[in-house]
Amino acid sequence: MPVSARGPPGGSRTSFADALGVRARRMRVARLRRYGDLQSCYVAARWSVASFSTSRACAPRQEGCGGLGRCLSRVHQALVLFLAFTVLAVLVWESVLLAAAFGIPVLWTGYKLLTTRLRQRKVIRDWPNAGDRKVHYAVWRMKNYDRFLDTNVKFARHARAIDENRKHFPVAGWAYSHDVQRMEGLNPPWLRQVWFSGNHSDIGGSHPEDESRLSDIALGWMVEQLDELEHPIMLDRKRLRLWPDPFGMQHDERKALAEAGWQRWLPKKFRITWPEGRRKVHPKADLHPTVLERLAGGPVTEHDIRRSYRPSQLRDHHLARKHFSPPAPEAR
Repeated sequence: MPVSARGPPGGSRTSFADALGVRARRMRVARLRRYGDLQSCYVAARWSVASFSTSRACAPRQEGCGGLGRCLSRVHQALVLFLAFTVLAVLVWESVLLAAAFGIPVLWTGYKLLTTRLRQRKVIRDWPNAGDRKVHYAVWRMKNYDRFLDTNVKFARHARAIDENRKHFPVAGWAYSHDVQRMEGLNPPWLRQVWFSGNHSDIGGSHPEDESRLSDIALGWMVEQLDELEHPIMLDRKRLRLWPDPFGMQHDERKALAEAGWQRWLPKKFRITWPEGRRKVHPKADLHPTVLERLAGGPVTEHDIRRSYRPSQLRDHHLARKHFSPPAPEAR
């Protein structure tokens, strides 16, 4: 959820956002850059609405979101899957009992696909003229097309998840190389991007408290970074209770979706989950010190198994390669 901390008029503004709110937060910062304080955006907003293209209202909205939306891009796909799996269940199982046992979860899956698609259907009525009616589908794609970071932003920090393995949750690039070079040498640094162990929510939080030791690490780092500000944000540290542990539990959202209650009756090969896609970590990227502690320690819990922490994304990293067997060759 995006959050802003605002100072006195003419002063600074501090913004925070997790991955789901970062797109809105970046857009808000860009709008501040263009128009100044949000109170002055009223005229520009009126102009934007007045010049809105009616043809755009009918076009599919495919920016900024994702997940399983790719599988649901047309309503007839959901219907075809729904009918095909239902017929298959009846044909394969001759027994009425077995057909029901297999058909009920299939019917439920089809129902979920269909209702999800219907929720994506958006209707605009009586605009721009009375009686007008336009339909479009808001299909989430989880893409961020704008990596621009304004150099008027003096302090930018980005916590990244090493172990996020969902294809539709790629790392959103931030800042252009020429701006990074131009802002080099500042103290504190203009932009700092650090990798942490864990998946998306192991960094940003949202798991039960007794499974949140990794996210406590990231939160502690963010608080430390705020202390570097010229005018640090005042926090009530007594309310900030953190128990960071580099060997804490790590989650896997792909497995979690496949194990969801509404899919448990389905054979594993018929269960749906997020497409897999592992992140690339630059060999010289900044790792939080706890990543190296986790690599050097014993077995850790990764969702439903315990094993030594060896993410393939770090095999070529200059600080982590020694923990892999055989060690990755030295870079030339």
